[in-house]
Amino acid sequence: MLAAEPFFDAQTTTTLTSLAKVLQTGSKYMPTILAIVEDPALPRVVGQIQELRALEVRSRQQAAASGQPQPGPPGPVGIGLWRVAGVLGLYTWTRTHPWETRGLMALGLGALIGLGFGFGRLTAR
Repeated sequence: MLAAEPFFDAQTTTTLTSLAKVLQTGSKYMPTILAIVEDPALPRVVGQIQELRALEVRSRQQAAASGQPQPGPPGPVGIGLWRVAGVLGLYTWTRTHPWETRGLMALGLGALIGLGFGFGRLTAR
């Protein structure tokens, strides 16, 4: 009797497993995922993410080889999104609060002008 050949090869099985994981994990984020997939800048961003992942893997390998503590949070290697989460939060806040952002920028500029004026008066004497 002949042995049955597998229906899928190993690479296809790995791809299907990854796809199932994405669908299981990302189902609640599907509208956002679709917006990302349809964005014309996706190829550029994917290239940058691949570069970030390679850098993250390399830095973890170098840290492990030298006996240093692992950079970033423990766990599986990601692309280092934990590093940009704060910046993304700040960007989101500035987009949702444009008047507050302008007010803070004006306040900062006024403080710089006031400091410059104050130091100028001190040194003029």
